[in-house]
Amino acid sequence: MRNESLIAAPSKEQVSCEMDGDTIILELREGGYFELNEIGTSIWNVIQKRPSIQRIVAAMLDEYDVTGSQFRADLEELLDELVGNGLVEIRDAEAEPST
Repeated sequence: MRNESLIAAPSKEQVSCEMDGDTIILELREGGYFELNEIGTSIWNVIQKRPSIQRIVAAMLDEYDVTGSQFRADLEELLDELVGNGLVEIRDAEAEPST
């Protein structure tokens, strides 16, 4: 599992929109797209705020009836996929610009 103090941030090379509870994300460099289901959409909405991974976990555990260990494993898999497709960047908190 990644260090939960790391920041998850949407890539500047993507656009997204929500449709019927799902989210469609278009990666602009290669033109690929990615679809998130309802829970993935909830995670994506939290990622828009550039949270720590720990905050994503806390927000989703508050919203859904799921165990922490199972959610962390599922989140790790989703983040790997989003990062691998150029849709999310994982950064050190110190490297994140203050807003």
